[in-house]
Amino acid sequence: KPDILCIQEHKLQEKHVAEVEQELKTIFPNYKSYWSCSGPPAKRGYSGVACFLNTKKFDGIKHAPFCTVFEEKDSSSKSKKNGGGLRQIWNSKSSKVSSPDAVSRNRYGVVGISHTLGKDHFSDSIASSEGRVITVELDHVYVVNAYVPNSGQDLKRLEYRTDDWDKKFGNYLKSLEKKKPVILIGDLNVAYQNEDLHNFYSRPEFPDLPLSLDAYKGVKQLMKQAGCTLTERKSFRDFLELGFVDTFRFFDPNAKGCFTYWSQRANNRPKNRGLRLDYCIASKSLCTSEETAEGVFIGDSFICDDVSEYPSFSDHCPVGCTIVEQ
Repeated sequence: KPDILCIQEHKLQEKHVAEVEQELKTIFPNYKSYWSCSGPPAKRGYSGVACFLNTKKFDGIKHAPFCTVFEEKDSSSKSKKNGGGLRQIWNSKSSKVSSPDAVSRNRYGVVGISHTLGKDHFSDSIASSEGRVITVELDHVYVVNAYVPNSGQDLKRLEYRTDDWDKKFGNYLKSLEKKKPVILIGDLNVAYQNEDLHNFYSRPEFPDLPLSLDAYKGVKQLMKQAGCTLTERKSFRDFLELGFVDTFRFFDPNAKGCFTYWSQRANNRPKNRGLRLDYCIASKSLCTSEETAEGVFIGDSFICDDVSEYPSFSDHCPVGCTIVEQ
């Protein structure tokens, strides 16, 4: 029963939300949902993110349950096996901290819910109209749910992705961080480290491949594959260097074969030929040991990628992290 559940690429139109909300209440009735849908001038039924907050854990949720981006513009490590099915996955727990129930001792306030990257970027139709971001401001931390634009077939959006979105998104998160720490979760559409691309595993030099074109010898097809290009991986490195931490690598820096996406067309899941495209990213101040932490910190970060324990519902698998308060 996660405190916050984030989903990406729901592809719902605004008119579909109410009906889907009613259906979802049969699975997790004690959650308040917040939706962002793609709308004009962007294509309807495209992209989209949603957040679900456990009402038993959070107080002060006063905002309307649904707000399209367009409306806002106008108004100025592995979990243990817990059975199959979505309900069982959401009821499972995972934590490396000594007190896994520490985070559930208190109820927390929700300060606000916001969409897009802010008013400064309303002129950017992708950032403002495709329903790609929801930010939940809590008393002690921001939680940002994002579905980062894919560079697309033939890399048509590559330049936009790295030159516009990545920079704007990084600046947006840093602006939030001036007030309180940030946790970013979602499909970030980039496989950053060598261990995050199954194609590199056959290279003799693996995992010690340089972040350069030399790494692509023998796998040149990756140079044209969205999420795997050198340009995107370098851009993500620059993003992390703003002061953010890949929490999965913080806890498991040398983990191999841990992916979050597998091509269904190529039937890559059984062979574990995947990419790690989904992340929990956090402010550096949240990534410390339990002994030295002051206030809120990340207690664990995990990937639910074992199909024998977690049924496959899409070409991605769930990821998550545990937020602990001393």
